[in-house]
Amino acid sequence: MRTISLFIALSLLWITACTPASADIIHVGSWNIEWLGKPEMRKSPPQKPADLAAEIDASGVDVLALQEICDDLPEHDRLGNKTLDEVCRLLNQRAGNQWKYELFPKRDIYAEDQLTGVAWNEARVQRVGGAMRITPVDLLGDNYITWDRQPYAAKFSAGEGKTDFVVIPVHMKSNYGDSSGEMRKHRAAEASALIAELPAVKKMFGDEDIIILGDTNALSADEEGIQKFVKAGFRDLNSADRSTHTKDAPFDRALVPQNQPEFANAREVIHSGRDSRDYRNKLSDHYLISFQILIGKDDDQGGAPPAASTAPQTPRPSPQQPTDVQILAVLPDPFAQDDGKEAVVIANSSTRPLKLDGWKLTDDDGGEIKLSGEIPPCSVITIHHPQEAWLSNSGDELRLIDAQGTVIDEVTYGREDVKPGKFVTNLKRR
Repeated sequence: MRTISLFIALSLLWITACTPASADIIHVGSWNIEWLGKPEMRKSPPQKPADLAAEIDASGVDVLALQEICDDLPEHDRLGNKTLDEVCRLLNQRAGNQWKYELFPKRDIYAEDQLTGVAWNEARVQRVGGAMRITPVDLLGDNYITWDRQPYAAKFSAGEGKTDFVVIPVHMKSNYGDSSGEMRKHRAAEASALIAELPAVKKMFGDEDIIILGDTNALSADEEGIQKFVKAGFRDLNSADRSTHTKDAPFDRALVPQNQPEFANAREVIHSGRDSRDYRNKLSDHYLISFQILIGKDDDQGGAPPAASTAPQTPRPSPQQPTDVQILAVLPDPFAQDDGKEAVVIANSSTRPLKLDGWKLTDDDGGEIKLSGEIPPCSVITIHHPQEAWLSNSGDELRLIDAQGTVIDEVTYGREDVKPGKFVTNLKRR
């Protein structure tokens, strides 16, 4: 009996000695939260902030790479998501939490869909400097853009003189249709392009501890793109291809440095629910994944930017630029009666909708049409004067003016341009 008791005591002592306390571990995770901010793109109801906050809290993560987040702030003065705002507020109601997040623009800086980002609990880790926009070279030149969801790097620290690391959230080229083989080649090109930029990331942050994680869309650890990362010095924590998706796919992976003591015990944990259908209905089609980093003495040689309590936010550029919105064509002389049939075509070439409330069209004779509604992304609309003819068949000058009174586009056409029933497309711009 004493022998058994002694064995149990020694076993407990060994376990205690070999298991770091929670304060000596940082939990890093990743989550593709299916179309967060665009519920109409899901087959399930919109995610509730309380459900998302509960999942993040239960996972125990301190840093979370984000994918598939949509910018749905109406002001668009910064990239943000209303649901994530509420998630952070709920998480921060718990003592010891100071959750913040930052979203990163895609290659098209006006795009609002499927953004990547990072969220972190500042009570556990601190941001070091701002985010670095990584610009990989397009190595394919095919019909797809290498890294359309452009990668960014963000540095975190466990405290002064302690372990720090750089996180690069990724959302690689997806699989669809009959093009899965082509998509694999594209992901391999994305891997090569990102690897080529890693020396610049290390120089920027003065840090060798780089973590690449997120939705790789890779169907196997043997896929060329994943193997390129492995050959570049990374360890795939999902090399066993365990499913991270509700439809049984090993998409989500953490790639950590090989032969670094902080990552020696790192193992990928998949926070799957008991019922995959219920999980997808409430949360996402991807499971949250996480792994541990051991906190120790910082083993890098400085060169990093100073710590920042909050990462700087880059204001979103206004889409209301002449190159994005313009008068595309006019119809001064329709075959039918001119009243209400004359037309002006306005084009929106940006990837976000443009609200026209308060805008107007004017001509050089003092005519005016007040506009409202919106132009969808990459679309055109046709404007008719509701009551009378106002486009001159002998030439005219038209101005598109925004709600602040700024002339966004100004065009002219002459008598020689007007043909019955024909749109004038060779407009002269000022």
